[in-house]
Amino acid sequence: MKKGDGIFELTKMGVVSSARGLKVGEALLKQVIEQAPLIAHNTLFLLTNKKCEAAIHLYDKNGLYIVIQLCSNTVMRTLGVM
Repeated sequence: MKKGDGIFELTKMGVVSSARGLKVGEALLKQVIEQAPLIAHNTLFLLTNKKCEAAIHLYDKNGLYIVIQLCSNTVMRTLGVM
């Protein structure tokens, strides 16, 4: 989802329960990361809940990292997600 000039949020990525464990989510994430430069991005971010341990592991494994662990409403508005 475009949030500004060159800023995109990765939203609503998920797989059906029957596909979990088959590395479908990892393939989807890798495809998004590979295609991101083609849409002239300079920032790609996502928001997640710390309870989503499997997702966080997937993001970490694929080179994404935590920038902000706890966001204030001001930060959320700046990112355009509120």
